[in-house]
Amino acid sequence: MIGDVLNELVSQSFFTVLVVKKQTEVVNAQKKVLTEKLVSAESAVRNGIAEKTTALEIRAEILNLEQHKIQLDAAKNSAIQMLSILTGKAGTHITAGNDSETGRNFQPKHSAFAHTAGSANQQTGNHAKNRPGIG
Repeated sequence: MIGDVLNELVSQSFFTVLVVKKQTEVVNAQKKVLTEKLVSAESAVRNGIAEKTTALEIRAEILNLEQHKIQLDAAKNSAIQMLSILTGKAGTHITAGNDSETGRNFQPKHSAFAHTAGSANQQTGNHAKNRPGIG
C-alpha cells in the first residue's frame, strides 16, 4: 500500500518534469517568433510605417513569456526536488533525455524502492512497463 503511494508520487513528479520540459520548449519557440516579430516591428517604427505601441506590445508579450518560463523552471525544480526526496538521491535522473539547461539526465530509479515497488506490483498486477522505473 505504501509502495503504491510512493510509486504514484514518483510518477506524478516524473511526469510533471516531462510536461514542464515540453511547455518550456513551447515557450522558447513562442519567444523566438516574438523576437523576430519585434525586430520587424522596430524596423517598421524606425521607418515610420508602424506605431511605437506595436513594438511595445510585442515586448510586453516577450516579458510575459519570460515570466511564464521562470514559473515553469520553478515547477520543474520543485518536481526534481520531490523526486530527490522520494528516491533519497540528490540530482535525481529521469530517463526522458537530457535537460539542456541543467545538463541532468533524467531517470527516476532508486534501489530503496525496488522491494516495495516489486511487491506492490505483484499484489496489484501492475507492470513496470507502464510506469517510470524506480527499482
